[in-house]
Amino acid sequence: MAKKTTSTSGSSRTPRRSAPRAKPAAGAANDTPDKAKATDTDAEAKETTNPIESVEVEVTDREAPESRRSQANALIENKVLWSLGAGVIPIPLVDLASIAAVQVKLIRQLSELYSTTFSEDRTKKIIGVLTASVGTGVLATGATASALKVIPGVGSVAGGVALPLVAGASTYALGQVFLNHFEEGGSVLDFEQEKAKEFFKKAYTEGEKVAVDLKNKVKSAF
Repeated sequence: MAKKTTSTSGSSRTPRRSAPRAKPAAGAANDTPDKAKATDTDAEAKETTNPIESVEVEVTDREAPESRRSQANALIENKVLWSLGAGVIPIPLVDLASIAAVQVKLIRQLSELYSTTFSEDRTKKIIGVLTASVGTGVLATGATASALKVIPGVGSVAGGVALPLVAGASTYALGQVFLNHFEEGGSVLDFEQEKAKEFFKKAYTEGEKVAVDLKNKVKSAF
């Protein structure tokens, strides 16, 4: 008898194996959220920081010049007081040297405040020219007042009254002249004393009143 053969092609199929899923690389799952967070943080920082920085720069640029001028005027007033004190020194010539030292120091400090070049020799020459421009009467008053201190009693009193006012007024005038010059971007080296003479004379007249007022304030404080 012929053997029957049974085909198993339709009934027994080999099961298909599904391809293994690729595992994400280490840290890849967290890259996108972290980057998104970093981007959001940077954007927030920019939005928060930039307006504040722009406001700070604007305010600083606007207030700095006025603040510096105020500091300069405070320096001038301080040195006027020192000049008044130097003028009271009872020893002739020592008083004049002390006044000159105070004035040179004032110009040096103003130069530092405005970050400009300073020259002591140049400053002394400018001071000499400007004080002489006020008139020989003022110079004579200062020199005479200092010389009077040699005379005991009345001479010392007279010299001690006249010289401080001359010293205070001239110190104030010098301070104002250099203050304006530095505000315009100048320095001691490019200072033109001939052009500054008229301004110095006006400032000296104003300085006489300032010196008297400061002297009275000092008296009232004691």
